[in-house]
Parts: sequence; C-alpha cells; structure tokens
Amino acid sequence: MNVHMRRIAWAFLGEQPVAVEPHAGELSVNLVSPRDDDWGFVFRITTTPPRSIVELRATCNCVLHVRTISETEVRGLLGGFFGESDEFLRARVSDVTTPSEYHFTLIEVADRSGELRSDLSGYELAVAN
Repeated sequence: MNVHMRRIAWAFLGEQPVAVEPHAGELSVNLVSPRDDDWGFVFRITTTPPRSIVELRATCNCVLHVRTISETEVRGLLGGFFGESDEFLRARVSDVTTPSEYHFTLIEVADRSGELRSDLSGYELAVAN
C-alpha cells in the first residue's frame, strides 16, 4: 500500500500511527530461580546507543556492587537475602519504551555457603517496565 492509500485508510478508519517518544524511567528486573537458597548473583546489562543505563538499585534486602563499563554496559554483583519477591533490581535507563533493547545476562550464581552453581539452567531474568 502506498503512502497516499495509507492516508486515505487512516482518514476512513480514524486510525493514525502514534509515535512513541523515547523517555527515561525504570525497568523492573525479575528473577526466576529453580532454587530457594540462592545468595549471590553476578550479572551484566547491555544496550546499544542511543540508549543508556543510568543507575541500578536493589529492591531486596541485598548488597549491590556495580561497575559501569560504559553508558551501554554495566556489571553487577548482588548478594544477600532475596525474599519472596521475584523483583530484585530496578534499572534507571534512558528509554523505557524499548525494554527489549536492554539485555540482562546472568553470569554466575552462588548459594548461601558461597558455592558457585555449576548449572544455570532454570534461571531467567525478565525485564518489565
């Protein structure tokens, strides 16, 4: 359908595309874990320009250590009691209209005794705004 036909269709149907402007905000990072004795997580968050990762904060009774590699990459270590909530992290980003453009990767998981998990299957990080 050419541009002229689209305009006629939009006028007839009363539908027009709505442009969504990028805007800053927070993304919620939820953890799905197959275990109940997790204590520590090492993770990485990446995106591509022009988006950026501004700040991270823990939403659990945890200690969060963050290393900013660049505006588009942050690495973190989160340790402590995660409680009953699936949400464990909030990420302030430059554009919440494109949450799929932020990639959250779980690198390592440790149990309460400090032993690293040899298998990370069943773990999942899900992002929502």
